[in-house]
Amino acid sequence: VMRPGENGEDSTSTIAKLFFDPHDSLTDVNRRINEMVEREKAPEADNTTDHYMRALTRTPMIARVSVGFLMWMDKHGMLPKSMIDDFPFHATMCVTNLASIRTGSIYHHIYNFGTISNFMALGVMEKKVEEQRDGSFKATRYVPLGITMDERVASGHTYAAAFRRMKHYLSHPEILEEKPEIVHADPGIDKLKKK
Repeated sequence: VMRPGENGEDSTSTIAKLFFDPHDSLTDVNRRINEMVEREKAPEADNTTDHYMRALTRTPMIARVSVGFLMWMDKHGMLPKSMIDDFPFHATMCVTNLASIRTGSIYHHIYNFGTISNFMALGVMEKKVEEQRDGSFKATRYVPLGITMDERVASGHTYAAAFRRMKHYLSHPEILEEKPEIVHADPGIDKLKKK
């Protein structure tokens, strides 16, 4: 999220973590994202990630030791739940809209910290002229996506099925306007919520 700078300064960027409910419809997701963007765009906005980053970058030597210690704790499953809830690196997916800075989509690298195994980068909208079946031509607008997925998390077969499902939903977004009738939770998810 880009924030306007104060006193004519350049704008600054931040990252925000957003939680969704498995029963959310597309309208709910859209509302949550818009509310978060408006909240984070305010010049006085200050989220927990910003606090951590300021604390870590005050003293470079302490930052290096602190980051190393946090990575060790993460590797051994010892990070407190409060930090996991705050850190943007502990999430299902990271989505970045590079169109906001007039950049094309990229393929983002995967971090060896946290749980993010999927990165989606949206680029500047493109217009392509395509020949139709009847021989006519039509200009179509596209949003380019750069998607990086960690092969350590799932097999190629699983990712292929996920992309097929994603393509289906992108082609028929009206399906997502209704709340899902059934939500299949991953095994053990209830234990994680209680921690």
